[in-house]
Amino acid sequence: MPKFKTNQLTIKALNELQKDGISGKMILDGNNLYIRKNSTTATWYYRVTFFGNTGLKRSWLAIGNYPQMTLQAAREEAEKIRELVNKGINPITLLSNNTDRVGKTFAYVLNEYQAGYFKTIKSNTKKNFINAMRYALPLHGINMETISEFDILDIVSQIRKAGTDSVANSFLQYVKRLFSYARNEGYILDNKIRDLKCNYSPKQRSRYLQPKELKQLLSSLLPDSSIPLDIRIGIYSLLILMLRRSELVDIKWCNIDLKSGRVMVERTKTIENFTLIIPTQLKKLWLLLNSRENNKLFSFSDNTLYRYIVEVAAKYQIKRFIPHDLRRTAMSLLAEQGYDYLVIDSALAHTIKGVNKSYLKSNLLHKRAELQQSWANYIDKLLGKPVVEMVKNSEVKPAN
Repeated sequence: MPKFKTNQLTIKALNELQKDGISGKMILDGNNLYIRKNSTTATWYYRVTFFGNTGLKRSWLAIGNYPQMTLQAAREEAEKIRELVNKGINPITLLSNNTDRVGKTFAYVLNEYQAGYFKTIKSNTKKNFINAMRYALPLHGINMETISEFDILDIVSQIRKAGTDSVANSFLQYVKRLFSYARNEGYILDNKIRDLKCNYSPKQRSRYLQPKELKQLLSSLLPDSSIPLDIRIGIYSLLILMLRRSELVDIKWCNIDLKSGRVMVERTKTIENFTLIIPTQLKKLWLLLNSRENNKLFSFSDNTLYRYIVEVAAKYQIKRFIPHDLRRTAMSLLAEQGYDYLVIDSALAHTIKGVNKSYLKSNLLHKRAELQQSWANYIDKLLGKPVVEMVKNSEVKPAN
């Protein structure tokens, strides 16, 4: 479709365009305002360039026909559209759905947002979102457009009073994303909470278990028949494989070949179909697991694993630690033993950064396998006896 650019249209130029028999001819007035000659009419168009949730979008928005909409009226309408774009509002969505969308309740917009958002995130992130957004229940019946920043800050304040700053921060971040979505989709005309801050900075954890603590933990845990067998094996697996707890509990039997030791984790935080080769100790221990529930290697949830780890630390009088601290423990102790940092980082399923990202195309599978086998052997040596023997000699008790 040809475009004939001019500085500014005139009434004379518009009249000539109407008389022109060339259908499809388009003339620029300036600042993204165009007029297009159709077979029987001439239509004003605004060229919308908008950066939304899915990236940069360019679209044509018809705003009226000439001469019913005069040149001056078209320019005024174009200016209104520019103001919407500058505010971060998609004018196409807003103008085409204004009567249907503005005035919807918080609950309605939340459900619409979740329908798309939940398709793009992991199950653990979905749980975190649901847990945080339950605090927004008082807003569910309220018109989204009428909710103020003070309503949101009031909820944030209540969460913080309960002593959960991190949850308050998560809630605010999720709500800000929701309001951004609502603005982009035309459910609200102005995002009033865009600049709200929780004034909370999470503390960087530095906890990792020293060899003495690790020995105390495993020598007490592995033969402890009062702890379910799958939990004991799960905690040991978490330490050896250096996975995040949600990644461990999502491992499926269909992705395990115990003969070769190959295991595929369908999705880590940063990598899909992450393959690893487990040490011989884990091959033997996983054979003791009888659960085939939902094809999962472990029948417990990641939250159950978290709870048990905190409880066993208290039971064996070890300074409190959480599951993620086991990843830090593995990396720290392996680094102290002189293992290649790049291999350790790869075993942790971290995304390779810097110049290595451009040049290192190997997944270091066999290097990682050697590392984790050495790590498992180190644990055996630290305990003074094979881990498998310690577990097998204990009384087997199934998890509840």
